[in-house]
Amino acid sequence: MQLLCRKAFSGVTSCPQHLKQICKKILHACQGLPLAIEVIGSVLSTRRQTMEDWELFYKSMGVEMERNNQLVPIKKLLSLSYYDLPNHLKICFLYLSIYPEDAKIRNDDLAKLWIAEGFVERINETGKQGNIVVVRVHDIIRHIILLKASEHNITTVFRGQEEISFSNNVKRLSVLGSISGNSEQVQSSCKSIRTLVLHIIIGGNISESHLSHLLSHGRKLIKVLDFHDAQLERIPNEIFKLFQLKYKDLSRTKVKCVPKSIGMLQSLQTLNLLNTHVAELPVEIQKLQQLRHLIIGRFHSERVIETFEKVQGVRASLRIGKLKSLQQLMYTEADQVDNISIVSEIGKLLQLRKLGITKLKTEDGKELCSSLVKLTELRELIVYSVNEDEVIDFQYFSNIELVRATGKMSRMDFFSSPTYKNRSPIRQVKRRPTGVPPQSDHSLPY
Repeated sequence: MQLLCRKAFSGVTSCPQHLKQICKKILHACQGLPLAIEVIGSVLSTRRQTMEDWELFYKSMGVEMERNNQLVPIKKLLSLSYYDLPNHLKICFLYLSIYPEDAKIRNDDLAKLWIAEGFVERINETGKQGNIVVVRVHDIIRHIILLKASEHNITTVFRGQEEISFSNNVKRLSVLGSISGNSEQVQSSCKSIRTLVLHIIIGGNISESHLSHLLSHGRKLIKVLDFHDAQLERIPNEIFKLFQLKYKDLSRTKVKCVPKSIGMLQSLQTLNLLNTHVAELPVEIQKLQQLRHLIIGRFHSERVIETFEKVQGVRASLRIGKLKSLQQLMYTEADQVDNISIVSEIGKLLQLRKLGITKLKTEDGKELCSSLVKLTELRELIVYSVNEDEVIDFQYFSNIELVRATGKMSRMDFFSSPTYKNRSPIRQVKRRPTGVPPQSDHSLPY
């Protein structure tokens, strides 16, 4: 605040009372960037010290960045780091334009999207920076990203009912709000669409008919569909004709079932159905041989609940062991279905890195450990017992970096043979006592 005031008020470090709130907004937009604060303060020193003038400046900061000679240096300096990136990372950087302002971006989700788009082949997880899970984009950096993404036709951002001139070759469409007003214009511009992302804000929506038209226009090329939080009650039939589809996120929608047609999506790598109303998966899922991430289940929303009831898994009445490419499975029930032991099937998923399993019983302990020792790539394990009185025996696993467990976990000696002597003990087991409020959904791993 002092730096902004010193520049805006000719050396005076205190802010007039009537401008304090708008000063806070402007500082928030600068997000601690001293260069931005200093230059913007200099620009404000030429403005009348009225609430109306400063509000107008705040609302048009993006335009000011382009036309104001004093602000242009900020853009040029910040652009230097962009120009220094290799080409394959430039497009990864510009891809952030699909997210709305101030969005919380999960690192894992972004990596899956980059892979689905073909920007990178894989992400090296050995270089993780501490415990950073979610990131945000600085407002000024985002302004540069939007300009460059538009310039190179990386992304087209459609903000609800606004009037916008679409190119005839929209590759990636990010919808912020509803899409009813300009639906015909949007549809006619999406013949080459590869990515459709919906960010449904409060009061916004997209009708099933509009969505169906969009999907039919881009049928041959669409690789990414991100419909999280959309008011969908069923999966549109057009989705199952998108044979190039690699990433499908329907999390936090009202979808109740997954049709058998899901087996037609042979290119699918990520299927996210977290916090939907889906309770069971069809056997056709096992046809998806390229599937890497299967994210299912539902978090309870009550403030205080029993620990073991925190996550409701999904019944998988299929031989899940056939999904040889699977790297992430969260959250499946341990119940035996149609004489298929899910706990045993898990041992066939040799690429698995993250596993969440619910409704474990005491008798599952030995079979679970027998499966886990085969999973040499496993890094994260989250287990929930069927109730708090169940005792699940396990102690040693190889290379697991994080274990979260609920229920009673006891030490076990199943790994006494020479093969398992040198396996590392569990590094971290987190248990939350009965009656303690859970973390918010946003902080839970998936």
